[in-house]
Amino acid sequence: MEVILLRHSIAEGNRERRFLGRTDAPLTAEGIVLAKERSHCLMRVEHVYVSPLIRAKETAAILWPDIPAEERPGLREVDFGILENRTHDELSGDAAYEAWLREGGGKGYPGGESFLDFENRAKDEFLKIIADAAAKGKEKIGIVTHGGVIMKIAASLCPTAAGGEKTGVSNCNGFHVVLKNKIKAIECIDIMPI
Repeated sequence: MEVILLRHSIAEGNRERRFLGRTDAPLTAEGIVLAKERSHCLMRVEHVYVSPLIRAKETAAILWPDIPAEERPGLREVDFGILENRTHDELSGDAAYEAWLREGGGKGYPGGESFLDFENRAKDEFLKIIADAAAKGKEKIGIVTHGGVIMKIAASLCPTAAGGEKTGVSNCNGFHVVLKNKIKAIECIDIMPI
């Protein structure tokens, strides 16, 4: 099976480097142009899975307009809690934010999702999607989601090839993943940045 695992295009708030997790921000005009440009160089897919957030749905509709996208709640971005839709500058001086920074990020986001819960959600949703696609007989699928989700999935498949979780993934980029289904498991044959 081949998977295009892609981050949504540029959304309102991305350029300001806001913590955009659960905020339902639409694509900017620049994001629409970028998605249209990327649509010409991506593999055609048979089925599309998408985060329920508007920026991911809009991106999927531009990239693969003839394929209805199936929403998957597990593909949502991390819940940033009190950091949500704010910038580092806006959070400066906030006691909870400052404590979180001193702890090195701790175990998760203050008032939001823990790192472990987020990692497990992303990996579990990916496995469910792969099982669903296989059951539907789909060999080429697209997944449009968020940067954090992609990095959790990529790191679980092949941390070295994915470049580790610290590098991130830019808007309308991600990975082309080749998988082999095995009994009760999947094997990552190849993972290439796109």
